[in-house]
Amino acid sequence: MIDSASLNTKNLRLTALTAEQLRLYLVDRGHLGRQMAVRLNEAALAPALRRAIGLKLSAMAGTDEALFPWLTYWLIIVEAELNAGGLAGFKGPPDAAGEVEIGYGIDAGYCGRGYATESVGALVNWALAATDCLAVTARTLAVNEASAAVLRNVGFWPNGSDGGELLWRINRGKRK
Repeated sequence: MIDSASLNTKNLRLTALTAEQLRLYLVDRGHLGRQMAVRLNEAALAPALRRAIGLKLSAMAGTDEALFPWLTYWLIIVEAELNAGGLAGFKGPPDAAGEVEIGYGIDAGYCGRGYATESVGALVNWALAATDCLAVTARTLAVNEASAAVLRNVGFWPNGSDGGELLWRINRGKRK
């Protein structure tokens, strides 16, 4: 098994969870926290997050481990506290057009500190450094101004809408 990919920012460490770590996040975060030497929120996971983790694990099964950073969640670790502050990740590797979609969530206790912007910025930089990734897209609920602000702060621009969601985009080399 390959080691986890990791990115460091001013305040954060982002670690791409292996398939086993992702399973532990789902069933035994206490054990995962001890393994990674970080404190994880052990509150019950929302059903939507449980489903999303299950889908990620299914996508990772039988897949080349080199693709895992595109398929898994990246754990957002607040270095000063050694606490996990959320998850972020892509919905798969770049498609035929060279696009990936990013998603992210920050634990309530860490909202409003800039960690979402910092982690999304790091992951966008990582993605756009890959030769086969030309653009990163995102979706936010039209009413979620905080998430829209994160994307604007990273350099995304509005790129349409889909029902109650706003579509966002950032291209390699054409950042605001």
